[in-house]
Amino acid sequence: MFSFARLWKRPLALAGAAWVLVGGISGCAQNMKGTGALAEPVMTSAVAPSYLSKQASAPPAARSSPSGTVVRTAAVETLTKPPTMSGADDGPAEKTDKTDKAGAPTTTTTVVSSGPGENYFSQDWANGGAGGAALEGGFLDPVMVRSQVRFRADFGYDMNRPDRAEYFYSKSGPGNPGPLAAERKVDYQDLSTYLEYSPNGRFSVFAEVPFRFLNPEINPDERGLSNINAGVRYAIIAEDCRYLTAQLRWYFPITNSHTGLGYKHEAIEPGLLYFQKVTDRLHVQAELRDWIPLAGTDYEGNVLRYGFGVGYKVVETCRFWAGPVAEIIGWSVLDGKETTVDDFGIVRTEKASNDTIINASIGVRLGLGDGSQSGVRNQSDLFIGYSHSLTGEVWTKDMVRIEARLRF
Repeated sequence: MFSFARLWKRPLALAGAAWVLVGGISGCAQNMKGTGALAEPVMTSAVAPSYLSKQASAPPAARSSPSGTVVRTAAVETLTKPPTMSGADDGPAEKTDKTDKAGAPTTTTTVVSSGPGENYFSQDWANGGAGGAALEGGFLDPVMVRSQVRFRADFGYDMNRPDRAEYFYSKSGPGNPGPLAAERKVDYQDLSTYLEYSPNGRFSVFAEVPFRFLNPEINPDERGLSNINAGVRYAIIAEDCRYLTAQLRWYFPITNSHTGLGYKHEAIEPGLLYFQKVTDRLHVQAELRDWIPLAGTDYEGNVLRYGFGVGYKVVETCRFWAGPVAEIIGWSVLDGKETTVDDFGIVRTEKASNDTIINASIGVRLGLGDGSQSGVRNQSDLFIGYSHSLTGEVWTKDMVRIEARLRF
């Protein structure tokens, strides 16, 4: 059974969860106050705001701060108002120059910020900004915090230990929450919809709903909802050339785990996601995640996931961009058990701890527009990729992934 005492033995989980929650709350508070990358209005004169009228204005421009963060330089407006002796509001100021008692023009200057509601982080990164749209991988988790919807199809083949650490489905066998018979090979297809909403470009909430088609060798074919998951994300770093996101994901159990469509326990997964633009065309990405099952059977076990990816934009025009992406992803099972079936059909229970799985993948991501403008045409992209296991231990020996994303 699950107890909170077990979580204290997992510092990565606790640190990740605390970082995401505290960072998200502070990020929302800063956004409400209009702080962060945007400056607050500053008045350089004591003249009341109701006395001011525009004489000249300029659109906000972008500049780089000493830390490398691109911030918006506020427009400077020069405002003119004739002085009054009583301080009462005499109506709108005239556009003609006025003078005080000493004969000098009365001029008021104010710095006008772009306002706390403007989502500059998502404009610069999720929408492209300098250097165009970010070329993210397809098998690593997305790094940018933004509002988006994603449709994904996974086709996995030759999974030989489906109940390993109860990562794919629950412990199999009679009297257990998983399928009745132990399996030597399982194929599956997942169709999932992912929705993420970000109110400020640094903090977001998300949910993912997968629908699974399961094709085992011994047990009957099944189809239905798999483990739904949801969580929060917070951009710790959102600079011009690098982006670091803390993520906390929660997996919910399914009630019909005996079908093999998922597992019957809950799980949490804190993680850190990193993206960097080496050049406008060369992009790198990395991740570290810790999947932690809660209240499973004696088969449950921690699974540490890590990966690195490189993408290069081969084509980039105002109407179209595309580039290949290569990724290496690893899983290390820290504890738990698994069921094995040999060539003679003999079923055994073995330790899953110290199992390490490495997959290499190659794919291509392409998008419409240059990613810097709004609208469906400029905020959608498509990924097609293939993954193959490099180790004897596998989740799936081969996988094909197709996904389409739309940012809004």
